[in-house]
Amino acid sequence: NGGCVNTPASSAINVEAYPYPNSLFTVNSTSFDLPYESLEAKNHSQGANRYEWDFGDGNQSTQTHPKYTYKTLGTYTVQLIATSQYGCKDTSFTAI
Repeated sequence: NGGCVNTPASSAINVEAYPYPNSLFTVNSTSFDLPYESLEAKNHSQGANRYEWDFGDGNQSTQTHPKYTYKTLGTYTVQLIATSQYGCKDTSFTAI
């Protein structure tokens, strides 16, 4: 309506697609004898080069395979955000 014309033959559109990473981890246990035992997370993510962990109690880490000791009893959700070199993200969770 405004006089714009789309001429596909004269203007190519480039589309770049990047693979998404796969966020995946395991933990050594889902219950701990505090303050003597620590959570040990084993990162099995693929296609990522940056990791953001959230332990569900306000504490975080950017380590690949973090070790963490909870200070208070409770049920927590551990979250891992795996980010690729292209900025693509995938998230995984587990409850402990």
